[in-house]
Amino acid sequence: MILDRISHFRPQSILDVGCGCGSFTLQMANELEKHEISALITAADINESHLEKAARDNPHPFINYLPMDGSTLNFADQSFDAVICRYTLHHIPEWQKALADMARISRKILLIEEPVDEIRYPEKAFFMEAQNFLVPMQIEAGFYHRPHFKARFLLENLENIFGKNSFAFEIHQKDEHSDFEEFFQTWGSFASKTQRPEYWEKEMEYFRSTHQLQDIISADCFYAEIPAR
Repeated sequence: MILDRISHFRPQSILDVGCGCGSFTLQMANELEKHEISALITAADINESHLEKAARDNPHPFINYLPMDGSTLNFADQSFDAVICRYTLHHIPEWQKALADMARISRKILLIEEPVDEIRYPEKAFFMEAQNFLVPMQIEAGFYHRPHFKARFLLENLENIFGKNSFAFEIHQKDEHSDFEEFFQTWGSFASKTQRPEYWEKEMEYFRSTHQLQDIISADCFYAEIPAR
C-alpha cells in the first residue's frame, strides 16, 4: 500500500506522522532510494522513547526524527510533498481535526493506512478482543488508544472531511497469524507505567490462561490516497 505507492508520487519531502520506532520509515526511505528518489523524511512521534529507539536502530541520512504530537502539526501550509499517516489515527483523540491538518500541510498527497474492525470469519474476532483488553491499560498508562474503527465509519468521516469521490480508497484483507506471546510482547512496558501494575499483571495472567492457545489474526487495513486541494 503506502510502501508500494509512495514512489509513484516522487516526493522530495515527506512527513511521517506517528512513526513509532521508525522501522516503516526506514523501509520507506530504502524503497524510495530504489527508485532514485532522495526524499527528506521528517518522522514525528509523541513518544520520545520511541524516537530514541528509532534514531538508534533505524538511522538514515535522509530521516530526521522529531518529537511532535500528531494532533498539533506546527508546519506551514503545503510544507511537504507527501504526508503519511500509518496505523496512527486510533492514537489521536481528535483524529478528524488532525486529518484536516495533515491535508493542509500536504503539497501533493496524503496517504493513510489504518487497521479496521472487520470480522470476516469467526477466528478474526480474537484480534479485536485482544486489542480491547489492552486499550484501558494503555489509556491508564497515558497512551491514548481507541478501539479500531469500522471501515464504513472511517469512510463516512473521510467523506465528511474531504468530500465524496474526492479520494481513492481500498480495504485490504489481511490474514497474518501471530502467537499470543508475540502479540502481547510489549504489554509489560504499559503496565509498568500505570498506577496499578500488580492489578494488570493479574488481569494478564487470567487473560493468558483463558486465551493462550489461540492465534491472533491481524486486522484488515483501510488505505486512502487524498490529493492536495
